[in-house]
Amino acid sequence: MLLPRLSRCLWSVRASPVFVLFILLTLWTFVFRAVLPLVGDIDTVIPGTTDRINSRTPAQRNATLVLKLPTPIIVVGYPKSGTTSVWDFFSCSGLRTQHYCCCGDTHDHPPCSSNSMAHCILKNIAARKENVLEGCGDYDVYAQIDGERPTFDRGDKIRGLLLENGTIDEWDQRTVEGRNELFKHFLPQHFHLPILHRSAPNATYILPLRDPIVWANSVFDWFHMRGRVVNEYRLFNSSLERPGKNGARAFLARIYIEHTDSIKRFVQLHPSHALVEFNITDPNAGQILADAFGLGEGCWRHRNKVGERANRLKSRSISNWL
Repeated sequence: MLLPRLSRCLWSVRASPVFVLFILLTLWTFVFRAVLPLVGDIDTVIPGTTDRINSRTPAQRNATLVLKLPTPIIVVGYPKSGTTSVWDFFSCSGLRTQHYCCCGDTHDHPPCSSNSMAHCILKNIAARKENVLEGCGDYDVYAQIDGERPTFDRGDKIRGLLLENGTIDEWDQRTVEGRNELFKHFLPQHFHLPILHRSAPNATYILPLRDPIVWANSVFDWFHMRGRVVNEYRLFNSSLERPGKNGARAFLARIYIEHTDSIKRFVQLHPSHALVEFNITDPNAGQILADAFGLGEGCWRHRNKVGERANRLKSRSISNWL
C-alpha cells in the first residue's frame, strides 16, 4: 500500500524516472532488511526429503553423512605432511574435526584456548587410562595428535617436562643443555601406536605423504621443530647422537621413511584398521581422499604452505606454546 501511494506522489511532483526508481529501490531494501530478521533463517529443503536443514541440530546434520570407512579417523602421518589440509577437508565436509588443539577448541593451531591434543593424550598415558583419547573431545577426525610436550615451572629457574610414566623431568634453564632439552615434540603416532590401537581398535588411519627430502626441508626451520623432533627421538634412545645442523636433513628424511614403513607394517599386523594413503602433492589427492570416505572432492585445498602459518600468527603470542 505504501509503495504505490509514494510512487503516485512522486509522479505528481514530476520527479524524474531515475529519481523515482532510486527512491523505490531504497525503500524496498529497507523493508526487506527490516522484515527478514523477523521471519528467521530461510530453511532449505534437503532434496528427496521433507526435512529442512536449518531445523536440524549439528549432530543431526552429521548423522546424514554415511562414510565408507569407520570413525574415528586418525591421521598417523608426521606433522607438516598435509594435516591442516586434511583437517580443512573433513571440517568442510561436516565432520567433527580437530587439529592440534583438543577438548572442543576450534583453533587449528596454537595457542589453544584449552590444551593441545598432545597434552591431553600424554596426560592420559601418564594416568594409565585405558582409552588415551578420553576427555580429549568427541571427534570424528583427529587430524593432528602430536605436538610440543608440555612443560611446567618448578621454581628457581627450573622447568619440568612431563613424561609417560607421570614423572617430571627437570632441567635447569640457566644451562644451555637445560634449555635445549626442554624442547621436545610428542609423537604418539610413532612411539605409542599400540596404545592408540588399544584406545580405538577399529579406527581408520590416514597416512598423508610427501617426498622425505622435501619434508625434511619443510621441518628444518619450522618453529624449532627440527630440534624438538631430534630431542624426542633421543628421549627414547639416549645413545642416539645429535645429527647437528649439517646432518639434520638426512636424519629427518630417514626417520620419515622409517615412520612411513612402521605404519604400514602395523596396519598389516592389525587389519582392523583401514589405511588411506596418499601423496599431498598428487593432483588427485582430493579425489583419492573423497573416494575413500564417500565425500565430495570440493572441500580439498592445499592449506598451511610454508610461510602461511607464520603470516597468520604474526599478531598472536607464542609465549605459551612450550
